[in-house]
This record gives sequence, structure tokens and C-alpha cells, in this order.
Amino acid sequence: MKVAGERCELRLDLFLKRCGILKRRTWAQEACERGMVFVDGRKAKPSTSVRPGQRVLLDLVDRTIEVEVLDIPPKAPAREERERYYRILSESTKAFSL
Repeated sequence: MKVAGERCELRLDLFLKRCGILKRRTWAQEACERGMVFVDGRKAKPSTSVRPGQRVLLDLVDRTIEVEVLDIPPKAPAREERERYYRILSESTKAFSL
């Protein structure tokens, strides 16, 4: 249950960084600008707001991850608390041939 004044949405780039899905906000911004991040099936900009219940798909160079947003972290959570904010729906790595 949300307390009055608590935010129930957050910029996509901040969400990805705070939850540790991507290590740096600049990486999240770049992935969005290159068209590698989708929110509910639509290409997303770094400033796209995410809310609980939405699905975020990252189609990165080396892997593909789909997560469901469960809650919005008010600040960067401790590693052991991150799974409270998102659930991994699917994850796969991409094989490279040399």
C-alpha cells in the first residue's frame, strides 16, 4: 500500500539502474536510444515512465531479458532487496559465431 506522496512511477533509465538490471544509467539511456528497450511492446525512450504491472524487454547485444515491474524503488535498494521490485519473466543469452 502506497503512502500519500509516494511515487508510483519512475523514469525507465533510473528503474533499470536502481534495480541493477543495467549497471549504469548511461548504459540504460544508450540502450533505449538504440531501440533495444521496449515497455509493453513499444520502443521506449530513457524518459518513459514505468509503473507496476508493466513489462520491460531488453534486447541487448549479448542477451535478452524480459521483466515485470512489481514496485518502484524510492532509492537504489540493497542487492538482496532488488527482487522485490521486478520479476524476471524470461532471460536468454545470444551465441556468437567467430
